[in-house]
Amino acid sequence: VSKGIEGGESTDQLPSMALFHAFAFALESLQPLFETFLDKIQKGSYPITFLICDTFLYWTHTVTSKFNIPRLYFNGMNIYTVVMSRAIFENKLFDGVESMDEPVQVPGFCGIRLTRNDFDSSLNGPDAHPLANDFFMKVIHACSTGYGFVVNSFEELELEFLESCNSYSNQHFWCIGPLCLVDRPNKESFEAQPPLWMKW
Repeated sequence: VSKGIEGGESTDQLPSMALFHAFAFALESLQPLFETFLDKIQKGSYPITFLICDTFLYWTHTVTSKFNIPRLYFNGMNIYTVVMSRAIFENKLFDGVESMDEPVQVPGFCGIRLTRNDFDSSLNGPDAHPLANDFFMKVIHACSTGYGFVVNSFEELELEFLESCNSYSNQHFWCIGPLCLVDRPNKESFEAQPPLWMKW
C-alpha cells in the first residue's frame, strides 16, 4: 500500500488528491473478496441480475464477466466530461500543442474550445502523474465492456452531450441526477443562511 493511503476507505479520506491513482490501484486488492462475495450471492436464492459499478473500480469487470452479470458504470460527474474526453483522445486534440493556454477547437462542438490547462495537471504538462495514463487506459477498457452508464446529471442540462453519447456508442447513457451526496440542511439553517450555490 502506497504511503499516505493507509487506512483510507474513500477518496475524501486521502490527505491529498495527488494520491488518488495510488488509492484506485490499491482497491484492486479487494478483487478476491469481491469475487468470493459474488460467488456466495449467485449460489443463493436471490442472485444478482445486474450490477452498477463506479467507473474507477475498473477491476470489477473481470469478476462480473466470470459470473455473466451485466454491468453498468456510474459516472458521478456529468456527460460533458465523457464527451470532451472522448473528443480529446479520438482526435488527439492536444498533439503538438505545447502551450498550456492555447485554445483548441473541439470537433463537432463549434462553441467549445479547450486548453491543456482545462484539465487536471496529473494528466498533462510537467506535473503529469506517472500512474494517470495507466489508470485511465484501464478504466476506458473496462467501461467499454459494460452495457452502459448511469450519470449524475439530467437531460435538460446536457441534452446535446447526451445525444452525442447515445449516437456514437453502442452503450446507452441514462441520466439519474442530479444527486447531491451531502447532508441535507434542515429548514431552519437553510432559511437563516442559504448555501453559497443559491446566491446568484
